[in-house]
Amino acid sequence: MSDVFKSLTMSMIEPNEIDAVVTKNTCSWILAEMIRYSQRGAVDLSEAKKIITSLAEKRYPLIEEVEGRIYIHIPKESATDVILIALAYRYPDRITRAELIDIVKRNGFSLPNANVAVLRALNLIDSSDEGLRILAPALARAERLLQAEEERLYQS
Repeated sequence: MSDVFKSLTMSMIEPNEIDAVVTKNTCSWILAEMIRYSQRGAVDLSEAKKIITSLAEKRYPLIEEVEGRIYIHIPKESATDVILIALAYRYPDRITRAELIDIVKRNGFSLPNANVAVLRALNLIDSSDEGLRILAPALARAERLLQAEEERLYQS
């Protein structure tokens, strides 16, 4: 391996971060298997699945939920970004339109801005009687926004 490639690769990859991700995912998998095995017949299958899914879900330090209210701690985010991040945070669950508007308002935007942002985001969202759910391309966009903000925080 050339020295240039080696130094480039080493500077782009943070081993501690990779180790942490692998360890977290492995521990989540082990706990999920333990729950799946121990809860066989004792708990409703959908409840056991919910527990297992929660173990593997991503944790976002830039998002806080207080008694069901979502706060997004990213400076200079747009109202559309707030919507995408909130939907990504709740994924795969749905959020009602009224709740989504409240989230946008709670994060510093006016009611008219919140309404316009929801309208602009509709092409990125699945809408049904049960509420709104983020679609895959928008989920990837929300994760990129969060990752960029986390990198910015760690660099400062």
